[in-house]
Amino acid sequence: MAEFMDVPVRRRTVAKGVAWTVPAVAVASTAPAFALSGTPPIICAGVACKLPGSSCDNFIAGLDGTKGFAFPFTIENTDSKPIYIYSVTIAPFADKTFDVVGVSFPFGPIAAGAFLEVTVYANGSSSDQTGGVTTVTVEWGHTPLAADDTEHEAIAVPIAVPRFGVCSVKWSLPRGGGTGWSGANTCDPDFYDNPLVGCSS
Repeated sequence: MAEFMDVPVRRRTVAKGVAWTVPAVAVASTAPAFALSGTPPIICAGVACKLPGSSCDNFIAGLDGTKGFAFPFTIENTDSKPIYIYSVTIAPFADKTFDVVGVSFPFGPIAAGAFLEVTVYANGSSSDQTGGVTTVTVEWGHTPLAADDTEHEAIAVPIAVPRFGVCSVKWSLPRGGGTGWSGANTCDPDFYDNPLVGCSS
């Protein structure tokens, strides 16, 4: 069961718990082979970025600002009933592994018809800003506890990052050809469309 906690974030509430650190191989191997119930959410990847440094230490409990990365997404619940997000994992790429430590997320379920911007925070095995291509896996369902939901397969979302720019805010044009944003550095980046990838459906 994921543990939800409120932290002093600019716009959002952060959910942190053991569910966010399930290994990617475990997610892939335990996806249920039952008929799907309801409509899966549409999940789109934004432009991922490298956190600016130690000023972001423990922005979410356990986050290392020096080796931390932010992966913004949008989640749209197109179903007629609420959904829950159980876990998020990021597969290794560019010679880095990623340990997801938390995600900006409203407390409780995602209502029917809701459209949200969320950010997944992960500690990288290094601070290197070289990009690459990978997959983010999201487990979801209609019950508060993952163990009570046996009808939904995990969703795989493609990620493409030419290079991790430094997380910053309020400017739509990348600085230096995609190496960062022109606004002030931040631990809480806004969502920008990623033209290199699509959505989950």
